[in-house]
Amino acid sequence: MKKLKELLDQLRNLDPNDPGRWPLGVRVGTVVLLFVIAAAAGYWYFVWKAKRPELLEARAKETELWNTLESKARKAANLQAYKDQLAEMEKSFGAMLRQLPNKTEVPNLLVDISQTALVKGDALCLSIAAASVLAKTARDRLMYELDANYRGYGLGKHKGYGTLAHRLAMQRLGVSPVHRRSFRTKEVRVT
Repeated sequence: MKKLKELLDQLRNLDPNDPGRWPLGVRVGTVVLLFVIAAAAGYWYFVWKAKRPELLEARAKETELWNTLESKARKAANLQAYKDQLAEMEKSFGAMLRQLPNKTEVPNLLVDISQTALVKGDALCLSIAAASVLAKTARDRLMYELDANYRGYGLGKHKGYGTLAHRLAMQRLGVSPVHRRSFRTKEVRVT
């Protein structure tokens, strides 16, 4: 204990400006300590600092590989369920394929479809509604133009619908060249 106390007293009394007078053990320890610090600084500067980007890239790659491994492990754990689901889908798809018409039935289906009217189609299908609006707009424009050429029928007002005013105008003025020949009313018969 006494030697330790003497050593501590010697260390406290060292003159930092004159290291040549320090005891040999302290000088050797200081040189070793400075060497370790210099070696650590050199290692950090020349090795660690240069390799840091590679290390960060390797860590990022490792994280990515772990995520891939976990994902594949989950898929592998559920592989049988996926196979069962695929078999069920193939079975359902096969059943749906059998319900489709064959090559000889398709032409008749196309005829049936093209000849089938869709009642209130503009309320059920946006493309029919859009076509209906365009057709009515075009017809209204045509009726305004015809109204200028065939005064008295009121085509611009009732747009050619068989209203009472239109039928009375036909009785009064007769049938115009733009009236349909199949148009019939109780009061007027167009032939």
